[in-house]
Amino acid sequence: MNFNVLGINVSNHEEYAAFHVLGINVSNHGKYPVFLKYPRIELKNGLHLPIIKDDFYGNTISEIGKLEPGDSFEMMSNPANYANYMHELDYITVYDKIGRKFKGNSEELNKAVNDLNEGIISYNKSVSE
Repeated sequence: MNFNVLGINVSNHEEYAAFHVLGINVSNHGKYPVFLKYPRIELKNGLHLPIIKDDFYGNTISEIGKLEPGDSFEMMSNPANYANYMHELDYITVYDKIGRKFKGNSEELNKAVNDLNEGIISYNKSVSE
């Protein structure tokens, strides 16, 4: 299982207001299909935050479902959903239906959050000027 996490900032488009999302991609690099539950963000204090909605498309996610080898799943999450926990975010995980834990990279999540913060600060400066 492979995770990619990106801080995505889109602003200064003439028709849309700025938006800032955490892009999450889970891909199956194994030899066998996996049946995945929804992703969640693990916190440094041992708790977790479920990510059950794609905030870009508005879809509720009860589970990712079956991922065949080579398939991937993508979603976007609004960082405002966990703004109170920004300093506690550790890594993203996904469990499969038999309880195996697939863990993302902590450094990648931290970089994505930093990229988001820089984009938000930059956008707010451009609006106030």
